[in-house]
Amino acid sequence: MEHRPLETLGGLISLLRSDLSAYLSEKLAAYGLTPGLYLFLRAVGERQGATPSEIYFTSGGSAADNQAIRSAALAGAKKGKKHIISS
Repeated sequence: MEHRPLETLGGLISLLRSDLSAYLSEKLAAYGLTPGLYLFLRAVGERQGATPSEIYFTSGGSAADNQAIRSAALAGAKKGKKHIISS
């Protein structure tokens, strides 16, 4: 049987792509992400100077306000702060 280097390499690349795609899809699914959503979050993050894990989507202003307060509370708790005052 004659081996043709480019066909063999092409087959290997194809196999690696499908295996890598399955692996990444499984890992992203653990975080509730699809590959497309992850790529979108990366693109948004690059424009805003953030990582995908720092980007949150909310349904509106109240949800965004609540998320900001929770995030501030967690950051303050790490510094020993126990109170939040908002208006």
